[in-house]
Amino acid sequence: MSALATPSIRADRPVLYGIASWINLALLLTVVVVVCAPLVIENRWPLASAEWVSTISSVAVTVAAAAIFALGARNGRALRRRLAASGDTLRSALTSGLASDEALRVSVQQRKSGARRLRVLVARGKAGQEKLRLALASGRETDDKLRVSVAHGVVSEEKLRVSVAAGIKGAEALRVSVADGIEGAEALRVSIEQGIDAATTTLAVVDTVDAAITLYAPDGHILLTNDTARTLAVLARSEELNPLEFAGDRVTPIPPFDQVLARAARGQLVTRRAYWVGVGDGQRAIMSTSQYVRRASGELIGTVVASHDVTPLARTRDEFLETVSHELRTPLTSMIGYLEILEDALDLEENGLAQEFEVVQRNTDRLLKLINDLLLTATGESPSDPRPTDVTELVINSLNSIRHLAAPVGVRLIMADSHPLLAEVDADRIGDAFDKVLSNALKFNRPGGQIEVAVELDGSDAVVRISDTGVGMAADDRQRMFERFYRAPSARVDAIAGAGLGLTTAKIIVEAHHGSITAASILGEGTMVVIRLPRTAGQVSTLR
Repeated sequence: MSALATPSIRADRPVLYGIASWINLALLLTVVVVVCAPLVIENRWPLASAEWVSTISSVAVTVAAAAIFALGARNGRALRRRLAASGDTLRSALTSGLASDEALRVSVQQRKSGARRLRVLVARGKAGQEKLRLALASGRETDDKLRVSVAHGVVSEEKLRVSVAAGIKGAEALRVSVADGIEGAEALRVSIEQGIDAATTTLAVVDTVDAAITLYAPDGHILLTNDTARTLAVLARSEELNPLEFAGDRVTPIPPFDQVLARAARGQLVTRRAYWVGVGDGQRAIMSTSQYVRRASGELIGTVVASHDVTPLARTRDEFLETVSHELRTPLTSMIGYLEILEDALDLEENGLAQEFEVVQRNTDRLLKLINDLLLTATGESPSDPRPTDVTELVINSLNSIRHLAAPVGVRLIMADSHPLLAEVDADRIGDAFDKVLSNALKFNRPGGQIEVAVELDGSDAVVRISDTGVGMAADDRQRMFERFYRAPSARVDAIAGAGLGLTTAKIIVEAHHGSITAASILGEGTMVVIRLPRTAGQVSTLR
């Protein structure tokens, strides 16, 4: 059997090993072509070290597998030759009969060892094939990575195209923006020209009107003024646009903080505020109104003050009041004289005319006082005949004159402990001033309230303090309480009788005696009026 099998082995095995070698070579070439062909065709050679390592590793694995497979084939051929030689020796030994059993055993043993070696080589060949399969799989993965890389390259090109398109759009947007900027600059130029025209027109209008106009910024400095305001400042003999202001009597200075322009600089408003500016023959009567100026957003630009010179009107009014007072006082004085004659000639009680006659006489006296007040406030002068007089007695007489009016409303009249105090005054005029102040304290008192009067000596002055528990006055009303014809809002609302001349007349009388009259008031709590009179005629009050 052995002799017959040997030729088959010798005939078939070379063919098989040759075919395996060619297969091994074909696989090697296939792997090389698969890995390198895309690089050559697309001219996309690896750029990074990692890509070169990945490409070379695929080829190296394939070459290693082929080398292992070739080595196995070579060992197989050597083993085949040794087997063939052993077969020849065995055949020769069998033929010649010279081979011994030992030689046969050795030969068999060698054949078994060769078979084992062949089996190992075959196993190694199978392992090489497995490694070749893994190398081919790695090659396919590498090819897939290459495909993904190519896809990424395509995506990158698309991104680049989109980026270029966006850049073109950005350039177009920039061109449009520049064009809009040029149009905006042109519009701004036109707007500035229009603003300049509007400002010029405004200045022309402001300088044309006969009102003095001044615009104050929120911080108090002047933003705009006109020629009339500057002219008024010159007429008022003021080097600045803040002339000294006087109350309606033309003598009492208005405190700086309460002047119209000072209030406007603080952002406070006034409405139809009347006052006098300047001194002597150059005094001017002014009526002012202020208002806020705001932007469309509501932001405050400043406060504008519009002032009108009403001096001709004020002087005409004073002349009219003086003329009317004289014209009315003459016939009224005649009427009072005839009333006195009738009172002496007739028995009014017997004729039933006593009550009617009292009403007529009371009203004529009231008219005479009113006319005298008008004349006094129109001229601003109060003729006086100063003589040593007990001021305390004059105050008591004035209190007694209003008791019949205070009792019905429950107002208590309190005279503080006082001693006789002599001063050189016109008793009638000063008594009239006390009457007017006490009448005012009673009119504006509360039911059940009180009026307290005190007379005291302060240095060389006789001081009379008249305090009440009435409705009091706000700060603005207190500043204007001595103005002619001024009446507090509470007097108008409560319909309290009066012409707004009482305190003005009292102030003129007191100041004609070189004294002073001041007031302190708290809204809702009451008012205190202080009258200071120098005890010696011609002397000026120490606290005037």
